[in-house]
Amino acid sequence: MVSYNVGSRSAAVTGVNASVTFTDSSSNTYAYAMVSEFKADWGFNVSENLVGGTNIPVGLTEEFKGEITLKNIYSTENTSQEQLAALMTLTNGAIGIAQATWTAKDTQGAPVTRTFSCGTIIPDKYTYTQNGTKALFSEIHAKLFAIPVIS
Repeated sequence: MVSYNVGSRSAAVTGVNASVTFTDSSSNTYAYAMVSEFKADWGFNVSENLVGGTNIPVGLTEEFKGEITLKNIYSTENTSQEQLAALMTLTNGAIGIAQATWTAKDTQGAPVTRTFSCGTIIPDKYTYTQNGTKALFSEIHAKLFAIPVIS
């Protein structure tokens, strides 16, 4: 919790306890509790088509596109699972599909849990980042193949 003063009033900003779980095609589950950043981005391509007799194009919804990025604090414990590398293992020359779920719960007040189910994902990029003497981070980027559901 971060406390600060604005004028003469005190205010508090509470955090969220969040974790991300991946389940691979072999039903192995990998849980990440030290997630420093989770980003999901999705939508649909929309084409603009001209029609005779008007200067207003007709918009058509095309294919779905989505991606997620997860960054977690690197640990030397159980590196094959905790550091996302297991999700990038090739099987028969291809990266396997996985399921991704983000779960968060308020840390104060009346706790509310939210779940963000990303459905089928295929990881396509894996990164390690070291910034000076700060923690080492591992990061994975994946394409979404289902519209996420928030509950």
